[in-house]
Amino acid sequence: MPISSACLPRWTGSALALIAFSLAHCIPLGTEALAKTPNEATARKPNILLILADDLRPDCVGALGNPHIKTPNLDRLVKQGVSFRNCFVMGSHCTAVCTPSRTMLMTGRNLFTIPLDEGRPDNKPSAQVDFQILRAAGYDTFYMGKSGNTYNPGCRTADRCEFFHETFSPKNKEICPDKVVQYLREPGRAEKPFYINFAISVPHDPLDPDPQDLALYKGDNAPPLPANEAASHADFAGFNLRDTNCRGFGGGTAGIVFSNAAEEKRRAALVSYYAVMTGYDKQVGRILDELDRTGLAQNTIVVFASDNGLSFWDHGLIHKQSLYESDNRVPLVVRGPGIPKGETRDAFVYLSDVLPTLLDLVSVPIPPTVETKSFAPAMNNSSWVYRKNIYMAYRREIRTFRDDRYKLLLYNVPYSGARYTQLFDLEADPLEQKNLAKEPSQAGRVQQMIESARKAGKELGEEENPRTGAQKVLMSKMRFWTTWDKRHELTPEDKQHFPEKYVIDNTPEEWGD
Repeated sequence: MPISSACLPRWTGSALALIAFSLAHCIPLGTEALAKTPNEATARKPNILLILADDLRPDCVGALGNPHIKTPNLDRLVKQGVSFRNCFVMGSHCTAVCTPSRTMLMTGRNLFTIPLDEGRPDNKPSAQVDFQILRAAGYDTFYMGKSGNTYNPGCRTADRCEFFHETFSPKNKEICPDKVVQYLREPGRAEKPFYINFAISVPHDPLDPDPQDLALYKGDNAPPLPANEAASHADFAGFNLRDTNCRGFGGGTAGIVFSNAAEEKRRAALVSYYAVMTGYDKQVGRILDELDRTGLAQNTIVVFASDNGLSFWDHGLIHKQSLYESDNRVPLVVRGPGIPKGETRDAFVYLSDVLPTLLDLVSVPIPPTVETKSFAPAMNNSSWVYRKNIYMAYRREIRTFRDDRYKLLLYNVPYSGARYTQLFDLEADPLEQKNLAKEPSQAGRVQQMIESARKAGKELGEEENPRTGAQKVLMSKMRFWTTWDKRHELTPEDKQHFPEKYVIDNTPEEWGD
């Protein structure tokens, strides 16, 4: 069968010279040799490696200011890239904060407009996701991560999707990084740009640290509890909903209430958390080392972040269902070609801004379905400002509005007819311990920030009574302002009337409205 001329390669002069030289000197000529020619190396789009931790506090990377935790490989990323100190998760419509966070990250959509089809049986996402966008741009895509509390339909659109269903532990800690290392070693990996989303469930509970890592934090090396830790939430009783005072630490302790645990148990739990992070850091290091060994690192953008933060008795709370800084601020580091090394940025960004930013960095058009904004200009411009404030929401209970100094938190106190307000001066009180909301001098600021919060929510798609089906279902879990407007400020006489059993997604009637 004759071969069409359209199937023949168009050899450049440099490529022909390379062939002639190889034949003359009996040097094997393979695809890797051609891949390393200057013209092709500069023409190929950068690879992308997204490393997403699970429930990682914003202060638990050594190079980001924590001298007690041992994370040498993540520290390496910090020294080789740009760190964003004000990266926030927009919030959640459910107690499993991971699910909407990862959905926002994969779709680039805002909290109030994300798809709600996490468990669709047809495996097709109702919103365009990162894997689809990048594959259409010529990328090979690979998802290696957890299967629960993520956007499963989106994960399944990757060219290769491998779910990990087990707990990160000494016996299986190498399984997932092994898969990524093997992927990087596959023949021809340098021929086509790739996108890896490495998103395993670490350091999410239950915590099962390697004894060798645990030993690093014994005795005088044990980390201190957070400076704002407390036995209970000081401002009002009963804020601890399901999941804010229960946490599985392994060893049969899942579900035990730890809010009032003795200090010794609190410290032991935090030590386990740090040890798991050190073990995770070692596995991240194996992947980074493989990028270096194969030469792929020089043309690979690496992003490290977490899907949300975590309270460890900060304000007397456990887990991640608040909008304090420990829960909704996350580490974010970006390394890659053309990106400055060892620099920090104070710009306000959402974690969900990562998708349009990556598309920007690799020159792939951002589709109209993506609502969040690229912070790529901040990479080489430390004074770049896109947002002057951040708005966040948690179910029907909490809204927060934050600028570069003040932070407002508004609560519809569950199982009561009351509401509660907090105002913090983060410049003077970064640990959010002194509530200024009732000070007469701050009354004007509180009112102004409440109105700004309403406006910011609307700009992000928050509607109290949407007409469309999917958003109507979503807002039934998140309707806040209508309830806020008809409540009174919390008084010492207010009582909470808890049901015998908490229901995660209970109706407004059951919830106290």
